[in-house]
Amino acid sequence: MVDEACDRAGFTAQLALKDANLVLAAADAARVPLPSASVVRDRLPGAIAHGDGEKDWAAMAQEQARACGLS
Repeated sequence: MVDEACDRAGFTAQLALKDANLVLAAADAARVPLPSASVVRDRLPGAIAHGDGEKDWAAMAQEQARACGLS
């Protein structure tokens, strides 16, 4: 994230979104709140919509910057 080297995908934003949804579904079934996971999950669709779906999931930092008007 610091180097903004998101082009070398170790784990893509699309896979992170899939897994975040699975984690949140399991937490919901167990009635365990995961508010931080929801925040992460909610940024990933924006990153994907901006063309970062095949980049490393750290691209969500860039999406957060866009959401804050910093990029």
